[in-house]
Amino acid sequence: MMTRGWISSSYITEPLKGKRIATIGSSSIDIGHTPSEKNYIELIAERTGITILDYAVSGSTLTASTEDYAAESSNQLKKIDDLPTSNVDAILLQPAVNDDNNNRPLGTWESTSVTEVYGALHLMCKKLYDKFPTLPKGVITGQYYGTKTAQTSAYQQAIKEVCNYYSIPVCDLHHEGNTPYSYPAWQTVYASDGLHLNVSGNEVLSRRVEAFIRQMFGH
Repeated sequence: MMTRGWISSSYITEPLKGKRIATIGSSSIDIGHTPSEKNYIELIAERTGITILDYAVSGSTLTASTEDYAAESSNQLKKIDDLPTSNVDAILLQPAVNDDNNNRPLGTWESTSVTEVYGALHLMCKKLYDKFPTLPKGVITGQYYGTKTAQTSAYQQAIKEVCNYYSIPVCDLHHEGNTPYSYPAWQTVYASDGLHLNVSGNEVLSRRVEAFIRQMFGH
């Protein structure tokens, strides 16, 4: 006969435990950027038991200065080429943050040039499907920094448009990340240098991104 009551936590299995997730992007997702502080992806790994395969590089861009993106070792398209094809369970990208910061050309939907954001985004999505046709894939936009609002919004819209076309889910941290950098009171508590989040800020962001990762795996 079954009785009602609490289920012991020892019987609950974390479905993400042991999953190996490759990450590509720049400083905010790069686990080596601030060794003294854990970023949001490290906090998620601690809670869930996932393993991070860190291919993110601080300062990197999605676009390239010429069509030969592979000549730029930290380029985010090059990092997709560098990813292993085995022992990886999902790909998580936070692309084009520094493309905005460096005023790289946005281009148009029809662009095929990797020197423009739209063209680089199209190639990014195609590469992900060509190399990892069966793996879960997800893209995170940059957080809201409160500067260059019109330009940044256009970059984030491009990310969503292109990823939606290729049926790659997007976590919109720009509009839904609970990180309003333009408010000094919030910035004082959560953003250590006015740009990068401190541990408290990364904790806020980690909850949003963890939920997105679970959706990627269908949990």
